[in-house]
Formats: sequence, structure tokens, C-alpha cells
Amino acid sequence: MSDAYRKIPEVELRVRASDVRAQRRAIRTPLEVVSTLREILDGWDQERLVVLHLDARHRVIGWHEAARGGGNVVHVAPREILRTALIAGAMAIVISHNHPSGDPTPSADDLDLTRRISAACETVGVPMLDHVVLGEAGEFYSFASAGALK
Repeated sequence: MSDAYRKIPEVELRVRASDVRAQRRAIRTPLEVVSTLREILDGWDQERLVVLHLDARHRVIGWHEAARGGGNVVHVAPREILRTALIAGAMAIVISHNHPSGDPTPSADDLDLTRRISAACETVGVPMLDHVVLGEAGEFYSFASAGALK
């Protein structure tokens, strides 16, 4: 990890030995995203959006909580997601957020956010592999699996 990655105080990029980076396993399916992020996103009464930073083999090199929202909405600018991904040296990303209601069905805002982030990622050459919405009891929605992501 570069010193620049560690020294940016306004960006909380989390990489700890006990965290997802230590697992160093590839993220290839939505279920792997869910199992990686469940402990981070479970149990919150507000929406949280997390970005997984992946290396060229799609192994997790870190994660970043890009935004916290209200009980049913989270707003984030694509530039905030890309800024941290570029600082981290990510070759690809996966975004995920929780729905405190327990229903992982994406809203129109979720679809719009996914399209905007995907387009921005494509522009800078850091592909967004998926956007996974976590519900409760293991339920989730994958934009990639549903064909709603390029």
C-alpha cells in the first residue's frame, strides 16, 4: 500500500488485518459480495454505501464507506467513489448498500445511482463489476445478475 493511500486524512480507507483485505479472496459472485460485506452493513437503521476496491484478480484490497443516508435513501457523487478507488489503486470496484427495511428491491434512485457510477467508472477505466443491495435474512439484489449493469 502506498504512503499516499495512508496519509489522506479526509478519506477513511479501511484496511485492517482482521478485515476483508486479510482474506485476499477473489470476489466473483454477488453471494461473495454479500458474505464479505454482511458484517459491515448489517443491523444499521440507516442506509450505508460501501465500495470494495479490487485488484486485477478481483481480490479485495480495501473498502470504503462512501456515504450514509437516511432510513430509506443514500446519496453519493460518483466522483467520491472514484476518488477513493483511484487513491487505493483499484483495478475494479463493487458497490453495495443496505436497505434497513429488509427488502432488497432497488428503488428508482438506486437504479439511477448505479447508471451514473457505472458510466463514470467506464470513463476512467475502473470497471464497476456489480452493485449489490443487501436486505435481511440473506436476501440481496445484484444489478449485474439482473442484467441492469453493463
